[in-house]
Amino acid sequence: MRRFRTLPPLALLVFALLALAGSAAAQAPISLARYTAPDGYRTKEFTLVRTDGWFHIFYLRENLIPNAPTQMSLGHAISRDLYSWAELDSILPVIPGTFEGTQIWAPHLVKADGLWRMFYPAMRHDPANGYHLSQKITSATSPDLMTWTRRDTPLFDNSIFPWAYHDTTVQLGMDCRDPFVWWDDVHNEWLMYVATRPASQPSTMVIGIAGSSDLEHWSDRGLVPLTLPNVSFSDVAESPLIVRRDKTPMLFIWTTNAGQQLTYGQSNDPVTGWTNSARLRSMLGFTTMGWWASEALDDGPRHYFAVVHDTWVDFWDLTWTGPVTFTLSQPSHAQVLGASFDRDAAMPDENVKVDVATLAMTGKKVGLSWVRVRGDVSDTLVASSWGLPDSVTVTPDSARVSFAVSKWLGDGRTCLLTVGPAGAGGTQAPDTLLVGVPDTEIEDPITIYPEPVVGPLLPEWFPRLKGGKFSLANVSEAWTVEVYDVRGRLCFRGQAEAGVRSIDWHAGDAARPGVYFARARSATRALGKSKFVVF
Repeated sequence: MRRFRTLPPLALLVFALLALAGSAAAQAPISLARYTAPDGYRTKEFTLVRTDGWFHIFYLRENLIPNAPTQMSLGHAISRDLYSWAELDSILPVIPGTFEGTQIWAPHLVKADGLWRMFYPAMRHDPANGYHLSQKITSATSPDLMTWTRRDTPLFDNSIFPWAYHDTTVQLGMDCRDPFVWWDDVHNEWLMYVATRPASQPSTMVIGIAGSSDLEHWSDRGLVPLTLPNVSFSDVAESPLIVRRDKTPMLFIWTTNAGQQLTYGQSNDPVTGWTNSARLRSMLGFTTMGWWASEALDDGPRHYFAVVHDTWVDFWDLTWTGPVTFTLSQPSHAQVLGASFDRDAAMPDENVKVDVATLAMTGKKVGLSWVRVRGDVSDTLVASSWGLPDSVTVTPDSARVSFAVSKWLGDGRTCLLTVGPAGAGGTQAPDTLLVGVPDTEIEDPITIYPEPVVGPLLPEWFPRLKGGKFSLANVSEAWTVEVYDVRGRLCFRGQAEAGVRSIDWHAGDAARPGVYFARARSATRALGKSKFVVF
């Protein structure tokens, strides 16, 4: 019989402290930058973007009330710095009786052709009518992340994959969820990674790939081998994520039934390969227990990594240490929100101010990026060559810099000058300045009928100007008239033959309220100009 010796109180205390230290070491780190859903809800899979200086998170909203309807819309919140969040209205509620009539699941956002596109799985469970956890991938579009237009029909279900387990009569037969969409430069097409079940092992779940040239029509590109159970450390692979520093993409998956739930692999080809796998824990050097459903965001020089941690979302600054390795740290509070001019239009030699909005960046410099637009041609400008400031130093009171508009910017033509924070990665919309040209001698002044009214005070009886005539008193040659808005965008172009003294203008609903500029010229000279208001 083995004997045990009673330990003295001091030794017991030491062992207790070591046990506590070991317990703490076993826990995944928690970021102070986090998002927690409103009371009564739990945050599950999510998507993260940044635009115009705001972070937006859209997430699967799980109701914590037992047996209550749940996951019936997507939650939406915004933040400037990832630490403080404002909750907005939920979006895309279920539509009873349709293919998205029961639940709305894990979303993913991309921006293409000027529109935000939200891809998400819609679920209908109605066994009496033959729907057994029926999941279909669909999408909705938005110009501003606030108003959404959803599809009338889904994009596809798992029948798109000839190798998938597709059976409408059983609960596991139509699993198709967790889309991740990105543009693949290797194959020159959009790829969507989704979680589904292979027919050869229907009790498991793997990641399949669909390809598209237009984000509307999708076809099979096979499955990812590293998500098979004998490679991924789990029989269930969900929530795919592609992260890439250079040319080698890394695929992260949530291996649901594993202890360390985040697994990744890399491949030189986003469709083929994918045969090696590793735990994220092995790269980071600490446990990731409790982490799942990861997301990443590239914002110019800043890179972010985020995970669902138990019932909330943790955010981290991601720092690359190699082609396929990185470290995570608490996100810096410092943020560049955007840059703006102090006016909409300016003439050569006028002084213009640029203000840069920031958070927690006092004493730091913010680089500026300049682009000139003339017609259909855009040029990135070297600031020093055009007398433009290349940066702004942030002080406790302001972040402002002035410059004089060069007379050579437009080279005798109206042009647009845009400014934005350098390296912002397109997440912050640049502000635009319309640069005019000096007055020239005009022989025949241009007039507009009805007579233009300029100024903030307009009589109540004055009709909204949606059309009229551009007229010249004397003209003996063919001429044109062009109408521009304050951003320099061409809104109307009309032509008249020699001897014709007026051009009809029919703007219709295309003319939004605001100030407009009209210029008339022949092939050889300027004929006239005018400024007027549409309201």
